[in-house]
Amino acid sequence: MVSTLGIVLFYLGDYAAARMHLEQGIALTDPAAQRALALLYGLAPGVSCLGMAAHTLWCLGYPVQAMRRSHEALAQAQALAHPLSLVTAQHWAAWLHQRRRDVPAVREQADALLSLATAQGFPLWVGAGIFWQGWILAVPG
Repeated sequence: MVSTLGIVLFYLGDYAAARMHLEQGIALTDPAAQRALALLYGLAPGVSCLGMAAHTLWCLGYPVQAMRRSHEALAQAQALAHPLSLVTAQHWAAWLHQRRRDVPAVREQADALLSLATAQGFPLWVGAGIFWQGWILAVPG
């Protein structure tokens, strides 16, 4: 799976290769198949590629492109109406906003993430929402 290789390369710090694989995954995304793939794998591959591409672009020094990909990931996850894909995209969006030190945007994503994760019974993502709320409290401002 292209998105998995791109994500692994991102965490290994090979951002150029990660970008190549994630962008390839985005290009290969079949919008009509995303919901079925999300139900099969737990996360829509297109959302995964877009969300991690945002962080890869940030690390490569392309903040505007990073924000665009993050917005695309959120929009795709919302359109799919797949809660696990959406909480994942919200977490990645919060992380990108944290990198930008945009506290209000982190708060917005954290609140949405925590609300949805709590309603859906996703304990990992409830923890992520609490983590982001803790970061907000810890940041001077």
